[in-house]
Amino acid sequence: MTISWECEKQTFVALSTTEAEYVAGTDEAQELLGVKELVGEIGLKMDLPMVMHMDNQAAIAQVTSEASSATTKHMDVKLKFIQDSVQKGELKPQYAESDSMLADLLTKPLAATRAKDMREAIGLTTAAARLSIEALGRSVGS
Repeated sequence: MTISWECEKQTFVALSTTEAEYVAGTDEAQELLGVKELVGEIGLKMDLPMVMHMDNQAAIAQVTSEASSATTKHMDVKLKFIQDSVQKGELKPQYAESDSMLADLLTKPLAATRAKDMREAIGLTTAAARLSIEALGRSVGS
């Protein structure tokens, strides 16, 4: 599983949560398509569509629709970019509960127990934990 994350303020004022989410999704789409190109340049192929986990169902509906509305006209280029990638079968937005968004580990302050659970879910360990596991493996194998 690949987790793409970036923590920065958006450079515009979103008029709705949905708009903020699909603009962030557009940034994610650009990154995923760039990774696809890079992987292709070294002779490998990626399975398509690439799944984009999003926690806003209204944003998913917006990017999977071919239509645009008067409320999205000011963001039409970004919306059309991601809609086009979905239509081509390159990307597939998929709903994920906010609590299961593993990238939150890298972008938000979390309670210690939640941070630990998420860290374990992505296989991220501390050096001390790795050394303990390796030492345990050596003593069991001896």
